[in-house]
Amino acid sequence: MDTDKSNSTKDDSKSFTQRRTTPHGRPGIHGFIKSIRCMYGKEAYDEKLAQLWDAECREPFEYPNKGKRVVLLISAILPYMIGCLDHTIIATLIPTFIEKFDRPADIGWYASSYFLPFALLMPTLGKCYSLWKIKWLFLPSLIFLISGSMLCGLAQKSGVFIMARVLSGTGAAGILQGSLRILAFALPGAQRIYMEGMGAVMMGACIMSGPLIGGVIADTVGWEWAFWINIPPTVLSFVIVLFFFPTETPRTALFTLPTMEKIKRLDTLGSLCLMISLACLITVLQDYSYSLTLTIGPKDIGIAVVAGLALACFLVQEALVRPDFALIPRSMISRRSVWSSSLLLFFVFAGFTNFVFFMSIFQQVVQAETAADSAIHMLPYVISATVTAAITSLGATIIRLYNPFFITGGVLFSVGLGLISHMNENVVQVTKFGYEVLVGSGVGLMVMANISPCHTDLPEKDHAIANGVTGLGGALGASIAVPVSSALFNRAVRVGIMALDVPLSVKIIAAENITAINQTVPDEYREQIVDLLVSSIQVVFLFGVGCAIAAAITAFVVPWKSVTVPGSSGGQDGCLPSWSKRSQKIDGS
Repeated sequence: MDTDKSNSTKDDSKSFTQRRTTPHGRPGIHGFIKSIRCMYGKEAYDEKLAQLWDAECREPFEYPNKGKRVVLLISAILPYMIGCLDHTIIATLIPTFIEKFDRPADIGWYASSYFLPFALLMPTLGKCYSLWKIKWLFLPSLIFLISGSMLCGLAQKSGVFIMARVLSGTGAAGILQGSLRILAFALPGAQRIYMEGMGAVMMGACIMSGPLIGGVIADTVGWEWAFWINIPPTVLSFVIVLFFFPTETPRTALFTLPTMEKIKRLDTLGSLCLMISLACLITVLQDYSYSLTLTIGPKDIGIAVVAGLALACFLVQEALVRPDFALIPRSMISRRSVWSSSLLLFFVFAGFTNFVFFMSIFQQVVQAETAADSAIHMLPYVISATVTAAITSLGATIIRLYNPFFITGGVLFSVGLGLISHMNENVVQVTKFGYEVLVGSGVGLMVMANISPCHTDLPEKDHAIANGVTGLGGALGASIAVPVSSALFNRAVRVGIMALDVPLSVKIIAAENITAINQTVPDEYREQIVDLLVSSIQVVFLFGVGCAIAAAITAFVVPWKSVTVPGSSGGQDGCLPSWSKRSQKIDGS
């Protein structure tokens, strides 16, 4: 009986593919037009394909045994930690890169080149992991991270380093999404909610520890090792996944779709438009931040227009395309739990990225600390963020609510960054440590927003896409924060230098590389330059304060819904996303 059913399912899949091709095996023009009409909701889905989905939906899912489960978790955790560390490991290395590459104009790109592909690929990869097997998506992601880390360590030019960071960011996006899907593949119910919470704690700990580890490595064995250390554990994970990853049974019926049907669901046009828009926006911000006249030229105006047009095209595409083909499904983003959590993560990551990168500059330039000392002095922030993230993970499973933690975190985050924005060169370490504890506690209490919609409001079949949407929010916040902060900083520095009563030669030296003033500016003028640097950093921190206040307000918008155990609604990942089923009813299929 089961064999007949399986054969029937395969025959249905084969017949569907054959009906969409010519006798020569190639798609006909009518099939292509029908496919396009189907993408934009002008034509109902094939009835046989709908039956194929229903047939696959009834097939049971079996979790791996304990031995295979351990292998799965090891293969997920190792690269997951590396990818999270790579987010901020360069924070304390920025002054080193400026000195080595002699390209201060690229300061914003050193971070944005990692965050931008990470942000843009999160929704697309979320869909990929719901359509294809984990193993053959996870392996290329590991290769990207290994290649990017190797090139970063070997880079002798700023451009090469930036391109290497793009590769690393691409790999990290696939690894983060893949690790979450491996947990869903390996662990049932309550075990998974615990491990997802621990994953969020691990993510917070690694991201917060990045500056610390990067600074210590740079001052001991050399900055190159901050990237080369990524390679051994990632290679180990690659070997484990390649040779020991258990055979995957279909987790969703979407696995059985023809390849072209899967590709259409990736919304290539929408992804391309969003990528062009954000890349152009960041380019304009970078050019503006280093413009000698502090104005936007015709070239940048043109790039800004392209950014606006690409964004408009993206919005039109998402409005017209069928929900199950959209990069960000309309009915998914319309859920308050999803968009509020994404917005909360946007402001949290924008605020803490602003803080981490410019606190490092404050400590190394204003307070003349080494990279290692600067990193060590970030420990209060790292420890407090890690501890409060663990408290949130445990507390949410006890009281069954995330909201009290989010609201408290928003208040602490705002107060901490507000106090930090008033620091000067005379601040004592104990006071600064107290401010860092406030900021770290706030971030740790809110970092669980990346998984809260999945635990409170969504069925399991929607988790991969929801993870992509919330991940996009956080990564976009980090991507935008770096160029905006750099633009504010460089504008404040250039305007302030013009008003200083110092020789023109000193102004030129300071303007060329403000982070090297301890080595380049004569002692008699250094105090004035340091005062200018402090006031400029304070302006930058005000942007972080604004993000923190916005996060605190957004925390009140997140709906108060009880945490539920994954799988309680029945089924592993389900069959079709709920919005896909609704769209079929609307179209009459």
